[in-house]
Amino acid sequence: MLSVMRVDDLPAAIAHANQSQYGNGAVIFRSDGGAARTFARYAPCGMIGVNVGVSGPDSAL
Repeated sequence: MLSVMRVDDLPAAIAHANQSQYGNGAVIFRSDGGAARTFARYAPCGMIGVNVGVSGPDSAL
């Protein structure tokens, strides 16, 4: 499943990532490298993309 969320600020993005029981992957689109590094540090995801998507399973399998 893929969800696209727009949040008001960085703490809200981290809180939303922490609500998922799966944490497979997340992507953050920011021009601020410090915010992206903070998100990557505190979001419990196996794969984190910064301004790029992350790979997912092939739904055709």
